[in-house]
Amino acid sequence: MRKTLTLLIAALCCITATVAQTARATQMKAEADSMGHQKYLETTDFSDVDSVSMNDLGVYFFLEEDYRSAAVCMELLLDKLVKFGDNYSKKLESLGYIYEKLGDEKNLARIIKLIEENNDHVINLPCHDYKCKIEKAQWLALKGDEAGAKQAIS
Repeated sequence: MRKTLTLLIAALCCITATVAQTARATQMKAEADSMGHQKYLETTDFSDVDSVSMNDLGVYFFLEEDYRSAAVCMELLLDKLVKFGDNYSKKLESLGYIYEKLGDEKNLARIIKLIEENNDHVINLPCHDYKCKIEKAQWLALKGDEAGAKQAIS
């Protein structure tokens, strides 16, 4: 199960790891490069930074393989997103992948719990289209509820 989750997260991260697009993120990246990433992240107030720019800064760090700085950005980003929203779910998966790359088992376990909490919430939402039913069935099957999985797609 963990190997499957890791492969799924890796695929999602590769798909979403695109070049940062916002001017704000580009400016923040330049400031972080001149000051040092860790010092910049520790001393800067990001409360007024929009979620897209925060994500893009994290992507910049991720592409440079500065996974610690990318993790900080993604943690800050989670606080800016609607819990249980689609974007929240994707960022949890990205953050889990980053913690896996870092070998940070404690934070990876925390993120896996948040992913499970998110999935358990989403599984109870109304589901009318085929894609939704398949995703619901896959989640239930992964959790060992084969009867529920069969019911979800019928």
